[in-house]
Amino acid sequence: MFPSRLSLAHLEPPCVTTPPICPLPDPSLDPEWYGQIWLRYPMDPMLYTTHFPHQFKAQSGFSVLIVEGWSSMSRAGVTVDTPLSALMPSPRMEFFHSSHMKRWYRNLPEPLRPANITLPSQLSLQ
Repeated sequence: MFPSRLSLAHLEPPCVTTPPICPLPDPSLDPEWYGQIWLRYPMDPMLYTTHFPHQFKAQSGFSVLIVEGWSSMSRAGVTVDTPLSALMPSPRMEFFHSSHMKRWYRNLPEPLRPANITLPSQLSLQ
């Protein structure tokens, strides 16, 4: 089984080391660019959105933060072979408490806020 995004980020550096040149469109303004995934439960005729455009944009933003985290750790001399005890509390913890990570979390759209999430893929963002 493929390891989760976060565990993979702790095991090896990312292949892509810079964010994309062109930013992703805002899902609120251009949701058609992303497409949409709808769910219908067997006993319910109504369709429910998965908020895919918002989730894709948030996951992409988180991936950019992971790359930034690896860059900051490599600048600090951290390698894949560095023992976990050497990473505490810095620089790894500094990255996860950084203003970038807090801003990303604060800017999650309303459908992905902790009180509104319902799907496992949305839980993984939390």
